[in-house]
Amino acid sequence: MKVGQVGRLSPRVAGIATGPAWMRGFQTSFDFVNGIYRLNNRRVPLHQIDGYHSRASARRAEDGQGVSREFGNGSMAITNQGYDGREGWTVLNADPLNPRAWPVVSGSVVSDEPGEFLGFASARRVASAGASFHRISNVITGGVISGQAYNVRALYKPISSPRFRLGVRSLADSSRLANLSGLVGGLAQTSATTGTFTNIVNKNLGGGFFEINATFTSTETTTATLDAGPDSATDGDAVIVIAAQITQTPYPMPFGVGTVAPDSLVIPAAVAGLAINPSATGLTMVWRGRAFESAVTFAALLEVGANSTVGSQNTCMLQYRKGQNFRADLVAAGTTVTRSLTGSLGEERAFVLTWRPDGSCRIVGAGEAHTVNRAPIAELATHVGVGCRARSPGPS
Repeated sequence: MKVGQVGRLSPRVAGIATGPAWMRGFQTSFDFVNGIYRLNNRRVPLHQIDGYHSRASARRAEDGQGVSREFGNGSMAITNQGYDGREGWTVLNADPLNPRAWPVVSGSVVSDEPGEFLGFASARRVASAGASFHRISNVITGGVISGQAYNVRALYKPISSPRFRLGVRSLADSSRLANLSGLVGGLAQTSATTGTFTNIVNKNLGGGFFEINATFTSTETTTATLDAGPDSATDGDAVIVIAAQITQTPYPMPFGVGTVAPDSLVIPAAVAGLAINPSATGLTMVWRGRAFESAVTFAALLEVGANSTVGSQNTCMLQYRKGQNFRADLVAAGTTVTRSLTGSLGEERAFVLTWRPDGSCRIVGAGEAHTVNRAPIAELATHVGVGCRARSPGPS
């Protein structure tokens, strides 16, 4: 039996009308980019797939051009990159999407910037009044904790300043700070008294828009603010601050407000036409998309599993694990065989996995092919998980 999905956070498996020929070879297949969905060998509308999706909050997701939009409670986040399935996360500063609400610091000159930028409509122009530390700031709820890793992320557009600054500053002592600053598109750490920045990523989004994101590891426990400004001592130099956030994850997450619930897309195997015993029929899975960093407990890209007497440990899973890149897990009767696969975060990859009744499993991706051996699941499959860990994790 076969199941296909193209892309996690960029899925694309399916066609049009009845779907392309390749889809018709699968019991169940989803093409989230082109909007074609098949369950148990027949095409179905998106709302039927969405009926198996859950999320206990609204959330935002970005398309391939970096434009963000909001998806309501429980609604699947589907953009031109595919289905964006994420673990839950918390944005720690109070007003990440509304820089107009941030207090002005040290005499900066500010004004509301009309219009919509990358899906956000509360941008603020921040101009220097003659000092590089002129900025706006937003309180980080709960402050920062020594030794904990966070992610800081901002969208901005330079106007007259060739520079930008994003930082974490102590409320107890404003001289204590950690800054990312420098020429637009090339920000680097320039101070480090409250913590250190690693994994610094500068992105030119085109159209004059830029993104900066980095892992911030705090070296002290303190109340703190997230700061942004033009990083210029030239009077009148200005930037537009569009959105900025700090999250409890060490890797970047979509922009949001407060606590965002995790996505879950789990389809009963019987509905998918996959209530089969892989040890008798075999199982083929195809996944194509881009993986984004997530916690180990959420790392599954595509999973077919069984609710069994051995708990959560009967599954066939493609996943992305931090520090281990892509990998396949074959779990049966509580024993796991894994196979590392090539590919990096954000890179589009495609994998075909065929687990045969004789216990041989062939896994093929661009430029790689592997055969591993593990007796297949010997009971009826119960669920198909897409872009999430459908059940509690098995052995690691």
